Amino acid sequence: MQARLAEEMERDLTFVGTTAVEDRLQDGVPATLRALERAGVRVWMMTGDKLETAPNIGLSCGLLNVDMDIIVLSEADLEGTIAQIDRALGRWSALLADGWEPQQFGLVIDGGTLHWALLPELQHKLMLLGRSARSLIACRVSPKQKTEMVELIRRLDAGKVTLAIGDGANDVGMIQAAHVGVGIVGVEGKEAKLASDFSIGQFRILTRLMVVHGRWSYKRLSKMVLYTIYKNSLLTLCELYWATYSAYSGQPLFDPWMSGMYNLVVASIPPLVLGTLDQELGAPYAVMFPEVYRKGQ
Repeated sequence: MQARLAEEMERDLTFVGTTAVEDRLQDGVPATLRALERAGVRVWMMTGDKLETAPNIGLSCGLLNVDMDIIVLSEADLEGTIAQIDRALGRWSALLADGWEPQQFGLVIDGGTLHWALLPELQHKLMLLGRSARSLIACRVSPKQKTEMVELIRRLDAGKVTLAIGDGANDVGMIQAAHVGVGIVGVEGKEAKLASDFSIGQFRILTRLMVVHGRWSYKRLSKMVLYTIYKNSLLTLCELYWATYSAYSGQPLFDPWMSGMYNLVVASIPPLVLGTLDQELGAPYAVMFPEVYRKGQ
């Protein structure tokens, strides 16, 4: 009824002026995604854009390119979704046999098809298809589907660490479901920031957050674990050695206050120095060569 009335009324009109909203990428998004790819990080994008515009966004941000074999999954029923996924798996299997690389595959799936693909009987096929592609773009997805995708990856790829990044309230569930959640503070509000583990102002800062501070963090933590084992072993082995001379009577070698001062004064200095000064690689080098991040993986 509304469409018919609009067709009758909107005739022979003269446009006095038009307005439009520009929805463009932030600065540095393509460079950030390229750096993450070099660091060995697999990127999946889940967006609310339409199916017609999602591939263009993928091309503009570098997740897709014109030389890739891009498969679009768009079906409204279960049977059609199963048939499309099976055809996609068969096509890529044939291309791999012909010498193609997984980096030459791209996958675009809409929210309606994702609803059926997330059913238990299709989850493993969806993950197999996603692993075969360089990148996956899910468009017209709901906040619940974003969360389900992250939970699916965590459940079927138990050895993987997931990071979710978003800038709005519709990304809160996804951020909370991932191992690490990053919120972007912007025009979408502060809901993502409040639900995240880390908050940043621009997407491009994600490169430095991961390949610089993330690398420094896990290197320091690994050294801290070894230091803690060494520190506690030193005290314990001294007591065990002393027990052979004290006839295993339970008499302590050190007074309790000496052990406490050892932990408080002597053993606390190396963690403070390590946590503030230790940098295995300088920040400019780590940003220039993100490949070094793969060693930590």
